[in-house]
Amino acid sequence: MFRHTKEHAETYPYVWGSYLTVYGGFGLWLIYRWRRLRGTEDRVRALQERLRIVFEEQQPSNSAAVTKAKIIKEQQSSNSAQVTEQSSNSASLENKVPPADKATE
Repeated sequence: MFRHTKEHAETYPYVWGSYLTVYGGFGLWLIYRWRRLRGTEDRVRALQERLRIVFEEQQPSNSAAVTKAKIIKEQQSSNSAQVTEQSSNSASLENKVPPADKATE
């Protein structure tokens, strides 16, 4: 199969060049759109966070200092939870013992 494909590519190089151009361009376009989507999601998350802060500051029962302290505390706890989760995942992968062979039992 590989030899047949190689012979075809050597016989018709312009056809294969057009395949690379079309599908390579399509792949580049998909990568570009994916990165733009991720950037848009990041901007939306930042705006939502700012809106949440403004909304909480406008609440009559909460003071601005308490609200900001609470937000900082939440961010720190979420960051420490992520670090703990990552370290526990890596530790669990390192400490796994491979199963023993039945022949050695």
